[in-house]
Amino acid sequence: MNINDEGLTGPDLRNVNLKGANLSYGYLENANLRGTDLRGADIKSAHLNGADLGNANQKGANLRGAHLDYAYLRGVDLRGGDLSYASLKCADLGGADLRGVDLRGANLSGADLSYTDLRGADLNYADLENAYLRGSYLKGSDIRLANLIQIKEDFFKRTAPQLQELKTLRSALIAGKVNGQSKTRFFAFQNSVCPIQRWFLGISPGNTNESSEMVKITVGWIDEILNSNSHG
Repeated sequence: MNINDEGLTGPDLRNVNLKGANLSYGYLENANLRGTDLRGADIKSAHLNGADLGNANQKGANLRGAHLDYAYLRGVDLRGGDLSYASLKCADLGGADLRGVDLRGANLSGADLSYTDLRGADLNYADLENAYLRGSYLKGSDIRLANLIQIKEDFFKRTAPQLQELKTLRSALIAGKVNGQSKTRFFAFQNSVCPIQRWFLGISPGNTNESSEMVKITVGWIDEILNSNSHG
């Protein structure tokens, strides 16, 4: 099936077999693709803003540069797929299987990544501003070069004066004893949806700086604050 360059705004394609289909550059905004078989499909640069792809099987699909703002992708299987440079602003990816997915340069600002499996995913240069990370599984993922500027700045602003608590937090992070979903005094930020609160939602007990890239990055931020104060 080839529907590239065609305008199919809002079509109902539920449970359709589109395995290996060419949907590249197609216009499928607000389409209902729930439960659709999109394994190995070419969906690069397609316009799927607001589309419902819930529980769709997109294993190995090519979504490079696709437009998926506000799309519903909860529970989708995208293992090994390509979402590099895709726009996923405010998209719902809760519970999705994104193991080994290429998300380099993807715009995930405001996206819901709660309980998403991102093991082995490449998130370098991805924009994670205001993304929800509650319960997300990031073991083995690469987020070293992701855009975390807003999160880091928020962390520095809210915690820099609390040097002793930061030392305690650092030790707890290294020991894997931090539950970012707890309502402890340290995590009870004034704004419950501030960037750093959303970041910490992705850190669970057992996550250490050896097993979690998020913990490793957070420990690095703490070290920056402590080192700057020791030389101040």
